Amino acid sequence: MAWRYPPHVVKPTRVVEMEDLNENFQVYAEEASGHLNAHNFASGIFTSNRTRLAEDIGVRLYRNIQVSDSVPVPPLNAFSLELAGNDNWLPIPDMSLTVISPGSSISISFSGQFDGGTPTNGVMFGLELNGALLPNSVVGGLDLQNDNQSFGFNQGFLSNENIIGLYGERLGVCVEEIVSLLPGTYVIRPVYFLPVRTKAGADPIYINNREIIIIETVR
Repeated sequence: MAWRYPPHVVKPTRVVEMEDLNENFQVYAEEASGHLNAHNFASGIFTSNRTRLAEDIGVRLYRNIQVSDSVPVPPLNAFSLELAGNDNWLPIPDMSLTVISPGSSISISFSGQFDGGTPTNGVMFGLELNGALLPNSVVGGLDLQNDNQSFGFNQGFLSNENIIGLYGERLGVCVEEIVSLLPGTYVIRPVYFLPVRTKAGADPIYINNREIIIIETVR
């Protein structure tokens, strides 16, 4: 049981009001009626006791987190983006999650610390479901015939007025999507794409601290 404190202190030197008593009792009534939070559950109780959950449980949570120290060069436990030679969306593989769905809706959220340096081009981020890009999750325009970057390789902010995606140092990135699933197994992971390739030898681009969370609502 969490620590809960009544909002009104009852003292011998003051008149006890009915409203004060009701509000004091309400604190404990809410706790006993299911208004629970993180203080009501022991650490690790869900990850270590998942077999005790009912098969028809209404909500399932999935989470993957990687902590990085951005002070050293290169950063510790950072993911280095591939800068050249590929025209495809590429995964951030250590952020992959697998969901075995009985038929449900999932809310996906990936967030991270993007360190693009200064001499690089923009980077687009999105989410991928079983190898297929989820277009509504993408940060940056998908019509590259129309939304093209107006500068060449490795020129960065010096002449850019038409960047696609994220650009700069230590920026927060967050991509989200809600998807309805049929029964089956699904692999969800964040992906990235460089609309303009960066020349070999350019400063590396990293994703430092990063996390993906999936909330599954079972039908």
